[in-house]
Amino acid sequence: MRLDDVDFRSIYIAEGLGHAFIALTEGATVSYLVSDVYNPVRERGIDPLDLTIGLVFPIEAGLPLLSEKDVEAPSLEEAAASNLLPELHLVSEFYNSLSQRGA
Repeated sequence: MRLDDVDFRSIYIAEGLGHAFIALTEGATVSYLVSDVYNPVRERGIDPLDLTIGLVFPIEAGLPLLSEKDVEAPSLEEAAASNLLPELHLVSEFYNSLSQRGA
């Protein structure tokens, strides 16, 4: 989905769901609305250029300029071998804790 300053669309990505974005202009701004204070211990990353994932970047963007974090991120296979991928039961428990906090 293309997000821009013309249509002013947004996208909701559930917490814990992998996602990526690419800025197509120098002055692009990305804003996040998050459910809690940033906790780097909970954050995971996968190399966005890993061919196993199959992300297709817009041709007009050229080769993506990656953040240091993305450059150092493991491949999907490496993340799986290192048990870095989320487990469904733990994600479910976390979602349940969020709904309990809001109750």
